Amino acid sequence: MTHPASPTPHAAVVTVTGWPTALPDGIRIHGLHVRTTWRPGETPRRVTVRAFPDTSPSGALRRLYAPPANIRPARRPNGTDVLVTGTLLKLDSSEGLIRVKIAPAVANTHPFTVTLQASTEVLRLDPGTFSVTVRGRVLNVGPGVLLAEQIRSVHAPVPERWQGVRAYTRRVSATPPAEPPAAAD
Repeated sequence: MTHPASPTPHAAVVTVTGWPTALPDGIRIHGLHVRTTWRPGETPRRVTVRAFPDTSPSGALRRLYAPPANIRPARRPNGTDVLVTGTLLKLDSSEGLIRVKIAPAVANTHPFTVTLQASTEVLRLDPGTFSVTVRGRVLNVGPGVLLAEQIRSVHAPVPERWQGVRAYTRRVSATPPAEPPAAAD
């Protein structure tokens, strides 16, 4: 296996192109809610948003965030693209999931994980592979599900500052709901 001369940086980006609608805490575009301070102007126009995903352990989108500089006039057809480059943590054919750890080279962004639903082609990858680039799209099922459609092995080492640091994941509360009070006799 040959590697490119320079390493591929770790990244997780969802690109969405469409007509934005203003919401109190962001915009809705192509059926997805993106948190941002950017606001559509008076004249409607199509835009392309490069947003950063936060996913659940099942691959569902929890939220998308895009700084205003990541929203530009559209130059591509409406739709969604997903690009994730990082360290392969899990490739589970029984659940149909792939989990990737992203360790950005940016000082203020702690390593995090992104989970995607995986196509059959993606699940055929050798699980011994270390670094991968995953391409896919967002399925608009409820809040959206990230679907990995293509995968390839890449040279994407973890930046030195994040060597040995565990990825940040949000924990789902395992505490059962409180029981209702018993009725008085």
